Amino acid sequence: MQALCFAVAVVWLTAGMAAGQTGTSRVTGMVTDPQSAVVVGAKVTVFHEGTGVEYKSETTDAGTFVFDALPPASYTVKVEMSGFKTFISRKNILTVGTPLTVNVKLELGDAATVVEVAETYERVQTATSGNTG
Repeated sequence: MQALCFAVAVVWLTAGMAAGQTGTSRVTGMVTDPQSAVVVGAKVTVFHEGTGVEYKSETTDAGTFVFDALPPASYTVKVEMSGFKTFISRKNILTVGTPLTVNVKLELGDAATVVEVAETYERVQTATSGNTG
């Protein structure tokens, strides 16, 4: 009887933990100028293409940006910085547990000029299948 109660408790706790997990991932990237120097303080906006919800950040001293805990969807990434053309990348597909990397090389010019690129993301494989040889 005690073994049965223990087994039921384990199943119940495991189900509760699984229900509490969320299916999210993250979008990361680095912003550089035409000479490959990092761009600090660029405004980065990530738009959820299905809902229109937007997330905003700025690049760090290392020129990087990170948007954590985003729901899986198709995203547009927009990068703006004074003295550079605005960069827009559409249809970047984010899936659960697979981080999305969108590296940006800004072009010199007026911010009102837009450089639009489709599907610039890189998939980051975080595990191997074990199938080698």
